[in-house]
Amino acid sequence: MKTYSRHLGPGHDHPLAHVIEPLASYIASTNRPQCALASVLAMLVSEVEQSIQAANSHLAASVKSN
Repeated sequence: MKTYSRHLGPGHDHPLAHVIEPLASYIASTNRPQCALASVLAMLVSEVEQSIQAANSHLAASVKSN
């Protein structure tokens, strides 16, 4: 199993920082940040699952056509 550091040191610009920072600000500004975070994570997981399903369908269709 891989583990990842949650904290990046100075000078480590993550490629997703421009997306994460506004999202984190939004979550923190809500009246119920834990609920907002849970909703955001659920939406993210759903989007990833849909993307994986679409990729698998595309792969299966290309294998059948060959």
